[in-house]
Amino acid sequence: MISIYGKCIILISFKQQTKLSYDKKLWLYLHKIALNAILLIDMLNIGSKITQLRKTKNWSQEDLAKKVGSSRVMIGNYERNTNTPSIDILLKIAKTFEVTVDYLIGEGQLSTYDKEVLKRINDIEHLPEEDKQHIFYLIDNLVKAAKLKTL
Repeated sequence: MISIYGKCIILISFKQQTKLSYDKKLWLYLHKIALNAILLIDMLNIGSKITQLRKTKNWSQEDLAKKVGSSRVMIGNYERNTNTPSIDILLKIAKTFEVTVDYLIGEGQLSTYDKEVLKRINDIEHLPEEDKQHIFYLIDNLVKAAKLKTL
């Protein structure tokens, strides 16, 4: 799941790569939103999230750089928030760590959820209604039991 800012950056990146022409007003509007998004990204301290995820995997900056097609120096700059990753690198980092771009930039209602949890929720969403009700019944009872244990 990508926030509106992420979608705008992707659209602009796509336009630049494919040389498609858009209505000039729409283009200027998207560009303005994307610039605001870049400023937001700078303020959101992406670096600490990248550092935390990298250390969780016990990877060096060099290891991460190889996985995303960047350099160790650039990964260090991202982690110190002295440079902001491009949308391409941001997408690669998110895929490498199996998180959403929204998680990295701290946007979106579901940005803090584990990607595996979101995948399971999506799988449940596509089941027949009767099956969903059975699953929700089981989940509700398991959650109640877990809460009772903590009392």
